[in-house]
Amino acid sequence: MEYIHLFYNYFINGLQLLWSTDVYRYAIILGLLISLILWKGFIKTFQRQPVIAILCLIFFLPAYIGWAFCELFTKPINEE
Repeated sequence: MEYIHLFYNYFINGLQLLWSTDVYRYAIILGLLISLILWKGFIKTFQRQPVIAILCLIFFLPAYIGWAFCELFTKPINEE
C-alpha cells in the first residue's frame, strides 16, 4: 500500500510541475506565429486545390504546412 501512495504522490507532483512550466504557453504562441506567417500560403492552397488542401490539413499536416510555405514564393493565382 505504501508503494501506491508513493506512486500517487510522484504522479501528482509530476503533473503539477508539468503544468506549472511555460512550455504550453510557448507552444501556443509559436503555433499562432507560424499560422500568421503562413496565412497567405494557406489561402493560396485552398484557391489552387481545395479538396487536396482539406485532405492534407486533416490527415497530413506537416506536408500541408510545407505546401503553404512553398506557396508563399509562387506567382499570384490568375482568376479568369
